[in-house]
Amino acid sequence: MTRRRSTLAAVVLALVATTALALTTVTAAAAATTAKSAAPTWRVGDCYTRGNVDFDVVDLTSKVACSKEHGLQVVGGAPLPAALAAAGLDALTDRTSAVRPQLLDFVRATCAPGEVVGNLYPKATAKRLAALFAQHKVSDWMPPAGGQMGWVMPDPDSFAAGATDVLCVHITNRAIHGTTAGDLRDISTNATLPDQRLCGRFRADGLGSDGVGCDTVHDIESLLWVGLDVTGKPADAQTWTATDWADLDAACAQFATAVIGAHRSDIVVNADTDPTQAPIDGNRFFNCRAYPKVETQAFPANVILTALGNAKIHFTKP
Repeated sequence: MTRRRSTLAAVVLALVATTALALTTVTAAAAATTAKSAAPTWRVGDCYTRGNVDFDVVDLTSKVACSKEHGLQVVGGAPLPAALAAAGLDALTDRTSAVRPQLLDFVRATCAPGEVVGNLYPKATAKRLAALFAQHKVSDWMPPAGGQMGWVMPDPDSFAAGATDVLCVHITNRAIHGTTAGDLRDISTNATLPDQRLCGRFRADGLGSDGVGCDTVHDIESLLWVGLDVTGKPADAQTWTATDWADLDAACAQFATAVIGAHRSDIVVNADTDPTQAPIDGNRFFNCRAYPKVETQAFPANVILTALGNAKIHFTKP
């Protein structure tokens, strides 16, 4: 079996990188119409059921336990500068307003990968990942779970009551696992998380892979998704040569070592991308994935590389 980069990874990649926004945007709900005496509070890790990322807002009164179905989870955030807050929510959410570029600059700085990674990964791992994000100029990333990273502001009533913040969020995607329940912060652990973590099996024809639960025998574990520069490479990723892939594979190997906590000689790490999607601003979104070095081996059910370090793996048959 030749373990080629998949032409079918496009199916999983598209769900994570492009359609997640539409699939996981929770049905918009009007905020409560009664005036509030104090703004609802939020903190990193909070989950919400009602929001609309297309309109950049979340209803702060819809907080639920992350073990329940939800649409958004907060992974970071900060109060808006006074001048932006004073502009008002209508102006901030108006894509043609004069203050919109300033808001987007603030969002990019507040929700940058290096700023929020420490809220999802242990300190040492987060430090290594932040350094790699800076080294590879990564502005778009995703932990190895279904969904997409994004941002929102509080609903109109909460904003008017004083919750003038930007919230960096993970937008969930029910389409991949059939559920949105689960705390994204657990993805940095060695837990199986079959309803969150992304694992796969190679197809017998070697042309692709299919998603499977990590609680079953699997060939592939997704370790991190990152946007990497592809300037100068052919537009059609399916025509790339080993030389075209070399720097991308090397970058993914660095990210994998940070996520695993060790460099392992018994696995292969490479980059995979959706060949049907065009680059955006010279970048493509890549799945940094790992699979056993020996092609006749597979990862046993519940064996997870994330945070595994140098612990021995008792491989099984595919």
